[in-house]
This record gives sequence, C-alpha cells and structure tokens, in this order.
Amino acid sequence: MASYLVNLDPVPSQEFTASVGTNSFVCRLKYAGIMLFSCSLNGEEICRDTPCPANRPVFAYQWQRQLAGGSFIFWTERGEWPHFENFNSSCSMTFEEDV
Repeated sequence: MASYLVNLDPVPSQEFTASVGTNSFVCRLKYAGIMLFSCSLNGEEICRDTPCPANRPVFAYQWQRQLAGGSFIFWTERGEWPHFENFNSSCSMTFEEDV
C-alpha cells in the first residue's frame, strides 16, 4: 500500500488538487466547528461536507474507496478530531492507496 503526504496550510478553508495514478482529485476543506471534506474525482463529486475523522479513512463507503483507489486519512497524535490550526504539526493528511 502506497502512502502520499498532502501538504496543508493551517487555515480554516482551502482547496487542493492531487493526482494519484490516473486519478485526479479536487478537494476542499472547510471549518464549521469541525473540519469538513468535499472531493471530486476525475470531475465527479464523490463526497460533500463529510466530517473528517481522525486516523480513519475520510471515504466512509467502500464504493468511494474503490473508485478512488484508496482514501484520504487525517493522522492526529492523540486521536482528536483534526483541526486546521494543527495542520502539518500534530495533524497530517495522507492518501493511502489500496493495492
């Protein structure tokens, strides 16, 4: 299983693009008391305003992980909910590719 680090800015709302293999992602993060994640895969929306769990796949459904070939995961030191102020310090994000 390959893992790719996603560099995030410690700001409440942001958008980033990522390419993994033949897949192209456009992802948006926003803070609304908790971090919410929206993502399009190859131009098709696959999730909107999904709560970001700690240390578990953001894509909660198997069909999402199958389409994407994996999932984004927020890693936190103590299992707390991800918070933008901790991005790239005690909270990081990766894309974990399924094989």
